[in-house]
Amino acid sequence: MRQKQAEAERQRKEAEEARRLAAEEEARLEAIKLSEMAEEERIEYLRRKEFEEQERRLAEEIERIKREEDARIALEEAKKLAEEMARQQAELERRFHFNRGLQVESNGLAHTQDVTRAFVFSYFELLQWLGIDISDIELLKMTKF
Repeated sequence: MRQKQAEAERQRKEAEEARRLAAEEEARLEAIKLSEMAEEERIEYLRRKEFEEQERRLAEEIERIKREEDARIALEEAKKLAEEMARQQAELERRFHFNRGLQVESNGLAHTQDVTRAFVFSYFELLQWLGIDISDIELLKMTKF
């Protein structure tokens, strides 16, 4: 790992040195070129060069602003997605706890009351013998709530 870091650092330094040498060579060639130009040509050349440099800086600034805006939008989308996922997770947990509670209650009732299928069947059969309609019971339940 350290060897990779050292190699990367060495390559970065070599690239930086190469860029510095290239810039020095370009500056030297430009100085020679400017010394060979007439005064009016030199002024026009320098004006054109300054204009191109301003355009380059402006383009870089626009690109930087665009990258920052894209990063901001991506961050907002990531936050919204995280919030949505957290909301869904909370909803799933709420449902899980509710279902778990129902299951525990059902198991508790099954063990404590021993309500069997036979009991349920005989209960409804008793209601029919007594002439009580099951839909009447449902109506009574609804009016209580």
